[in-house]
Amino acid sequence: MTSNITDIKQPARVASKSGCEGIAAINTIMSVMGINLDTLCPEPCVKGYPTPRGYPSKAVRPIALAKVMNIAKMMKSEFNDKDYSLSGIGGVETGGEAAEFILLGANTVQ
Repeated sequence: MTSNITDIKQPARVASKSGCEGIAAINTIMSVMGINLDTLCPEPCVKGYPTPRGYPSKAVRPIALAKVMNIAKMMKSEFNDKDYSLSGIGGVETGGEAAEFILLGANTVQ
């Protein structure tokens, strides 16, 4: 599931109802890294065009934790009669950070 959406529960719900075996959330966040004040172009810039890219690392972890928690709550309340598989992704660098995802409802962490 992408984080670049208002309500991440909605596509997770549709995927679950459609028979998916698991959900992975969230990975990176689309972003513009800055503006080059010499050229006045957004960065990164490819052949003169601004190119938004995925912003990874520790900065996305708080957002990833919230999105995983929202999906886990929805899955538990709406699909409680069957097991679900939810993998938390985003800014995980330590075992403690992986444990945070598990405590919020993820089954696995990437």
